[in-house]
Amino acid sequence: MKNWINKKRIFLIIIILIILSGIITLCAAGFEKSTAYEAGTRIEVYIPKGYEKQDIINIAKESFSKKVSFDEADKLNQVAAIKLHDYTKEELETFETKISEKYDIEKDDLQLQEIKLPTTRISTAIEPYVFPIILVTVLALIYILFRNLKSENKWKILLNIIINLAIALGLYFSLILILRIPFGTYTMPLALAIYIIILIISVNNIE
Repeated sequence: MKNWINKKRIFLIIIILIILSGIITLCAAGFEKSTAYEAGTRIEVYIPKGYEKQDIINIAKESFSKKVSFDEADKLNQVAAIKLHDYTKEELETFETKISEKYDIEKDDLQLQEIKLPTTRISTAIEPYVFPIILVTVLALIYILFRNLKSENKWKILLNIIINLAIALGLYFSLILILRIPFGTYTMPLALAIYIIILIISVNNIE
């Protein structure tokens, strides 16, 4: 029994140290942003016959020396869009030439547009998830409170669930910060999924 308690304490200390390290990293360096959230240029090219996403990605990688990300531009699959931080006129010329050759479009007829994009703030990406998380949490806590209304430990149960949820998210974001994993389009959906899973497990354990 003592060994189990000691192991539990060590595990808890490790988690606390990871979260503290994450907080320090957040204050010192912030999140590492993926290309989708960095300032850059969005290059849109009109391809009347349609295109394959992977073909555009391959052509972009062959044309530009910097990291490139693919952007969904339209549902008709006629406007291909990529985003990158920096590039030269020669690289853009190469991209235009390869697109023209691949899709049999005269280079003079190629419709290409360059759009300057500002940096996307992390808070902007997080905001849409705040309300759903609060709503789900409040509903779950109300449900648990009514289920344990006669229990003397009802407030302790609620507190334990809140702590578990906070630790799960704290650990998740701390690892992203410490390991310098780029904050991208899948970061928040994954965080929400982890949050809901922990919440469901916590409720089931009480049941």
